[in-house]
Amino acid sequence: MRNLRGPAVLLFLFLVFVGMASAGDVTVVLVNPGTWNGGHSSAMGGVYVGPYNITVNGQSEAVICDDALSVVYSDQSWIAKTSSISGGLSQALWTGVTIGVGVDGNRDAIHLKRKQEYLAVQYLAHLIMNNLKNPIAVGEIQWAIWDLTDPGLINQSNNKKILGSEPWGNVSAYL
Repeated sequence: MRNLRGPAVLLFLFLVFVGMASAGDVTVVLVNPGTWNGGHSSAMGGVYVGPYNITVNGQSEAVICDDALSVVYSDQSWIAKTSSISGGLSQALWTGVTIGVGVDGNRDAIHLKRKQEYLAVQYLAHLIMNNLKNPIAVGEIQWAIWDLTDPGLINQSNNKKILGSEPWGNVSAYL
């Protein structure tokens, strides 16, 4: 998802729909970055943000990208393992995250355990879906998700994202 002119890229998607509550293997295909901002895809910092269109075993779904560093292209397919948070996170990718001092007024670093990190990303994904009429909020929330799942992606000390020189917005409010 680094280049607006190329195909949308992402690897691991946080599925925000109820249909994936049980564990199992599914075939996922990235269709496109989605059209939700007046029928257009939106970008912040030169990267697509917000819901993406995929198919899961042939069924269309909207999802939120949770990994800005890995790459998957439009029309690419892969097998994904699914599980619910309540079903346990033994196969989970993330192990937890520390949110640094000074983020959103934190006087101390805050550590989120594995389940807390997943719940935080789930909460932020729901915020995106509830703010589709506000592309700036969607972009800021999207970057907050990426910073939670790829700590250090955003250099908060100079208000620039590491992957380029465009401002990424006010992420700390969502962290």
